[in-house]
Amino acid sequence: MYPKQRRGFPGVILCEPEFLKGAMMEKEEYLDLYYQMVLIRLLEEESAQLYQQGKIGGFLHLYIGQEAVSTGLISGSWSGDQLRGQRQRSDG
Repeated sequence: MYPKQRRGFPGVILCEPEFLKGAMMEKEEYLDLYYQMVLIRLLEEESAQLYQQGKIGGFLHLYIGQEAVSTGLISGSWSGDQLRGQRQRSDG
Protein backbone atom coordinates (compact mmCIF):
# COMPACT_ATOMS: atom_id res chain seq x y z
CA MET A 1 0.00 0.00 0.00
CA TYR A 2 1.68 3.16 -1.17
CA PRO A 3 1.81 5.96 -0.13
CA LYS A 4 1.60 5.30 3.60
CA GLN A 5 1.62 7.49 6.68
CA ARG A 6 4.68 7.06 8.87
CA ARG A 7 3.76 6.70 12.52
CA GLY A 8 5.28 9.40 14.73
CA PHE A 9 5.79 11.84 11.88
CA PRO A 10 2.46 13.61 11.22
CA GLY A 11 2.13 14.89 7.70
CA VAL A 12 5.06 12.83 6.37
CA ILE A 13 4.06 10.53 3.53
CA LEU A 14 6.47 7.89 2.29
CA CYS A 15 6.27 6.88 -1.35
CA GLU A 16 8.22 4.01 -2.82
CA PRO A 17 9.33 4.58 -6.42
CA GLU A 18 7.76 2.19 -8.90
CA PHE A 19 11.09 0.55 -9.80
CA LEU A 20 11.71 -0.35 -6.12
CA LYS A 21 8.39 -2.04 -5.41
CA GLY A 22 9.03 -5.60 -4.34
CA ALA A 23 12.82 -5.12 -4.31
CA MET A 24 14.36 -7.00 -1.42
CA MET A 25 17.86 -8.10 -0.55
CA GLU A 26 18.91 -11.45 0.76
CA LYS A 27 20.37 -11.75 4.26
CA GLU A 28 23.81 -12.39 2.75
CA GLU A 29 23.64 -9.06 0.89
CA TYR A 30 22.82 -7.19 4.11
CA LEU A 31 25.70 -8.92 5.88
CA ASP A 32 28.05 -8.02 3.02
CA LEU A 33 27.10 -4.34 3.29
CA TYR A 34 27.59 -4.47 7.06
CA TYR A 35 31.00 -6.12 6.58
CA GLN A 36 32.03 -3.33 4.20
CA MET A 37 30.95 -0.66 6.71
CA VAL A 38 32.89 -2.34 9.53
CA LEU A 39 35.97 -2.63 7.30
CA ILE A 40 35.78 1.10 6.48
CA ARG A 41 35.43 1.93 10.20
CA LEU A 42 38.46 -0.19 11.11
CA LEU A 43 40.53 1.49 8.40
CA GLU A 44 39.46 4.92 9.64
CA GLU A 45 40.33 4.10 13.25
CA GLU A 46 43.74 2.75 12.26
CA SER A 47 44.35 5.86 10.13
CA ALA A 48 43.48 8.09 13.11
CA GLN A 49 46.00 6.25 15.30
CA LEU A 50 48.74 6.53 12.68
CA TYR A 51 47.98 10.23 12.23
CA GLN A 52 48.19 10.85 15.99
CA GLN A 53 51.55 9.02 16.06
CA GLY A 54 52.83 11.32 13.32
CA LYS A 55 53.11 8.53 10.76
CA ILE A 56 50.68 10.26 8.37
CA GLY A 57 51.62 13.79 7.41
CA GLY A 58 49.45 16.67 6.31
CA PHE A 59 45.73 16.72 7.01
CA LEU A 60 43.51 13.74 7.80
CA HIS A 61 39.75 14.14 7.47
CA LEU A 62 38.07 11.10 8.95
CA TYR A 63 34.85 9.58 7.64
CA ILE A 64 33.84 7.89 10.92
CA GLY A 65 30.07 7.75 11.27
CA GLN A 66 29.46 8.06 7.55
CA GLU A 67 30.36 4.55 6.43
CA ALA A 68 26.82 3.84 5.22
CA VAL A 69 27.01 6.76 2.77
CA SER A 70 29.83 5.34 0.66
CA THR A 71 28.68 1.74 1.10
CA GLY A 72 25.15 2.59 -0.02
CA LEU A 73 26.36 4.74 -2.90
CA ILE A 74 28.58 2.01 -4.30
CA SER A 75 26.06 -0.78 -3.75
CA GLY A 76 23.38 1.23 -5.53
CA SER A 77 25.49 2.17 -8.53
CA TRP A 78 25.20 0.47 -11.87
CA SER A 79 27.97 -0.86 -14.06
CA GLY A 80 29.19 2.05 -16.14
CA ASP A 81 28.19 4.74 -13.63
CA GLN A 82 30.82 7.41 -13.21
CA LEU A 83 31.52 8.37 -9.61
CA ARG A 84 33.70 11.33 -8.78
CA GLY A 85 34.99 12.45 -5.40
CA GLN A 86 35.01 16.08 -4.40
CA ARG A 87 36.70 17.81 -1.52
CA GLN A 88 34.37 19.91 0.57
CA ARG A 89 36.89 21.49 2.89
CA SER A 90 39.40 24.21 2.27
CA ASP A 91 42.62 23.68 4.19
CA GLY A 92 44.32 26.81 3.01
